[in-house]
Amino acid sequence: MLTSPIPFSRRDWMFVILGMFGVAVSVVPVVIFAFGAFIKPLSHDFGWGRGAISAAFTFLLVAMAVAMPVAGTVIDRYGSKVPGVISLVLYAAGMATLPTLLQRFGLNGLYSASCWIGATGAVSSSIVYTKTVSRRFDSHRGLALGIVTTGVAVGAALTPLLATYLIGHINWQAGFYGLALLPVVIGVPIMLTIGESRSLSNAPAVTATVSADTLESESKHFRGIAFSSTFLVLVATFLISAMAIHGIQLHLLPIFSDKGFPPVVAAQYYAYFAFVSLVSRLVSGYLVDRFFAPYIGALSYSLAAIGIVVFSLPSVPITALVTGASLLWIAAGAESDLLAILASRYFGMKVFGRVYGWLYAAFLVGSAVGPFVLGTMFDKTGSYHSALIACVVGLILTVLLLFLLPSFPGKEKVSFLKKLTRA
Repeated sequence: MLTSPIPFSRRDWMFVILGMFGVAVSVVPVVIFAFGAFIKPLSHDFGWGRGAISAAFTFLLVAMAVAMPVAGTVIDRYGSKVPGVISLVLYAAGMATLPTLLQRFGLNGLYSASCWIGATGAVSSSIVYTKTVSRRFDSHRGLALGIVTTGVAVGAALTPLLATYLIGHINWQAGFYGLALLPVVIGVPIMLTIGESRSLSNAPAVTATVSADTLESESKHFRGIAFSSTFLVLVATFLISAMAIHGIQLHLLPIFSDKGFPPVVAAQYYAYFAFVSLVSRLVSGYLVDRFFAPYIGALSYSLAAIGIVVFSLPSVPITALVTGASLLWIAAGAESDLLAILASRYFGMKVFGRVYGWLYAAFLVGSAVGPFVLGTMFDKTGSYHSALIACVVGLILTVLLLFLLPSFPGKEKVSFLKKLTRA
């Protein structure tokens, strides 16, 4: 059975809360969610199309996807404290230099900075905090991870407000400078507090020295994992689910518009959807502590498939569309918990960084490719119907893949029905 090498304590829960705020100022909440506030000002000042500006997301996600496996290796070998602080400073520097790069190099400067931010910010992304929490918790690991990953929702709610305020009261340059302060002022102190050295990160190591034999042993261990059927199933699951869920999320406003509802109507529900996603992270974290996690994942992806089916119907009221979107956001919130819990339960903590890094890379690739695929299918058919059906098929496939997963090492599968029969 997997057990935490550090006894459970109130200090561990303090680390969870700090980890949540650390995630809130990581790359995804600060850059991706806040960047929407800059699209109109940049388009106005430079005359760029919104599509050209939005392409920065693709560059950032691809760069981050490429960097994640490397980030995982760095954290496994050297711990998270020093690499994490360096990562935060470098990605903050990229944000701070964006105004200069935009004015001197135009779109090329934007795309280059996006690649830099995505690559350098990978080490200080959620991977650091999920490893720290996973190592400290066993029986409450799901709930702890659920709280940590709510940092994405917290950051997604607050960073656009900060960016909008600075842009409106000063200018868009001040918006970038303000966001650049977050990882330095908030992220660095948190990383110094809860970041782990090599010897602590992979307890029970005796010293922080990384020998050649240790590196070879870890590399061999990871190679065995990488070619296992369980790992490959998880890669396929998170790649396909991200393509479907995040592809539709990005196209949600035009989907509402095609159903006869102005985009402003859908936009009014986004705060509600964010709240649904936040609650979903906590509830799914609670559930995976009590039931077999792949079953919880299968349930969340099934709900998302039902929500997409609602979108594919020819004529539905606004309440049905909002309900369908809520089901989609439930799955979006649950999958981040699912990724971390499955990585730690199946493969342990010895090479958690590498395992999580590769799985998260697959997730990022799906998130980058999904919106492009949906947009291309719409351009070819003049409708989202075929794309929506493809997403439903993809999510059904992920449900089947999750049911193929074996029991966790040292644990048995616990379904809801089995839990009831024991009560």
